[in-house]
Amino acid sequence: MGQIQAQKTKVISYLKHLLNPRGDYSIEKYIFQIISIMTIAILFIFMLVDTLADLPTPPYLLEIILILQFIFLFLSQVRRIYSYIINLYIFIGVIAIVINYGLNAGISGPSFVLFFMPLMLALSISERKWYPVWLIIHLVLPVGCLVLESIYPDMIRGRYHSPREQYIDIGSSFIIVTLYIYFVTTRIRVYMAEQQAISANKSVQLAASELKLQAFFEGLSDQFFLLDDKMNIVHFNSKAAEQYQKQYGIEPKEGQSITSILLPSYRPNFLEDFKQSMSGVKISHEQKLNFGDWQQLSLEPARDKSGKIVGVTLILKDITERKLNQQRLENKNALLEKIAFIQAHEFRGPLTSVQSLLPLIKEEYSEVDPIQMDMMEDALAKLDKKLKEIIELANDAIHMK
Repeated sequence: MGQIQAQKTKVISYLKHLLNPRGDYSIEKYIFQIISIMTIAILFIFMLVDTLADLPTPPYLLEIILILQFIFLFLSQVRRIYSYIINLYIFIGVIAIVINYGLNAGISGPSFVLFFMPLMLALSISERKWYPVWLIIHLVLPVGCLVLESIYPDMIRGRYHSPREQYIDIGSSFIIVTLYIYFVTTRIRVYMAEQQAISANKSVQLAASELKLQAFFEGLSDQFFLLDDKMNIVHFNSKAAEQYQKQYGIEPKEGQSITSILLPSYRPNFLEDFKQSMSGVKISHEQKLNFGDWQQLSLEPARDKSGKIVGVTLILKDITERKLNQQRLENKNALLEKIAFIQAHEFRGPLTSVQSLLPLIKEEYSEVDPIQMDMMEDALAKLDKKLKEIIELANDAIHMK
């Protein structure tokens, strides 16, 4: 019982998908599916009308077309083969109407009205480059049928036995063609309305995303440029405009090449950096400006949602304060090195000399109080120890990162 219910649910879901497809369907595929279903229904109606009214029909023509229609629908739904079957489907439809023209009363039958159906189908779902081909075919074949009938009238088969049969056949064909055009046109309009609503919703979402992105860019304290794959400016923030106007008297504009507002000294290297960034490599440089300030220039690949690299982001960061701090630190280290050198050579040198003279003084001047000499040695040793500690601290400060 559970399997039967599951199969029933699957069939219902498939029928809903047939009548109202969603997903990766383009409008051409959508229309083709709707028309395929309508054609199957129309063929069944034709077969029913011809049987009930006992109208002359070409043997097995409707049955063959019906089988082909199921095959095309299967290929489009299950195999997802569209590139070939659309044109083949239209061409077979035209040939079927030409055969029907010769086997179903010629100009006296409904075939001339039916020629509008494949033409409308061709203009609705085929590629634009095929339009001239379908126009020529739908002009040449109907006119050719008329010419052949006028020259060889005996070629036409399936003449009506009475005016009643002709009225029923032509009238039913006209109604079916009219309904066909109506349903196809309305489905196209419904589909277009749905797509417009989706586009409008996406436009609102895109506008909201752009506002958020704009707020993010404008909140940056750094200069930001978004470049396309031709090195043209796609977007920049107000900080970039302000800085370049202040520094160079040039205001960047969207669409212009970024090279026109780069430092002349960096322009020869920028092309290579840009190529590397477009290949996925992150680039970073530090450069000194003409008026003494420093910038860190960073290039990173810009990717779309699929991960494809579509451009480069260029960020110019003011690192003047950092460079000044670095310079101050270097000056401080140099001063500490100088102090350490003075302590090591100018202080410890005389101290070492005095320490080396103490043993001689003890030997030459025995009258000197030994306690005082010991106190002098201790004092000199402590002073030497302190000088060594100062030198070690200075060296640690110099090498500290």
